[in-house]
Amino acid sequence: MKVKSIKDITENPFWLSSALPYFFEGYGKEKIDINIMYLILPFILTKSIRDSILITANSSSSFDSLFYTPASKSKNKKNKMFETYNDSLMNKTSLVVIEEKYHGYKELMNRVLILAFKEGYFSLKNAHIVPLKVYDYSKAKEKENFLFDYFKCMRNLGIVFGKESTSNLYRKCQISKI
Repeated sequence: MKVKSIKDITENPFWLSSALPYFFEGYGKEKIDINIMYLILPFILTKSIRDSILITANSSSSFDSLFYTPASKSKNKKNKMFETYNDSLMNKTSLVVIEEKYHGYKELMNRVLILAFKEGYFSLKNAHIVPLKVYDYSKAKEKENFLFDYFKCMRNLGIVFGKESTSNLYRKCQISKI
């Protein structure tokens, strides 16, 4: 499969819009600042973040625990100090791409939000998203294919984002120009 074909599939606004209710489930609040929505795609569509960080997150995970503390606390390694430092550095390094991808995915996120709004996944109220449909990722029919991992990561990202203010998220992602 060609790289362009893979990009066309993963950056398809139709399936991305249908995945938003899983983010809403994790976020768990009645309304979401619309600016937070623009942070979703850089995390979800970055393979290194999705496959090694978000997939392992759980309900007790926070932004700091995922990106600023070592991922391998429980690993039994000979050189624990080096491994711990290395994992922590790798997670922090993953954040470096977020600002660039944030600006690159803005237009795609606009299309995703328009489609999701038309599909009735949310309404808008005073620059906030009000979720109308929330899906439980554990009941997704797609458990046997690649979409299930995306849905789980969307939910986990919602959990992590739900614990932070919009300004803290942008600061931690080092995004200064919105």
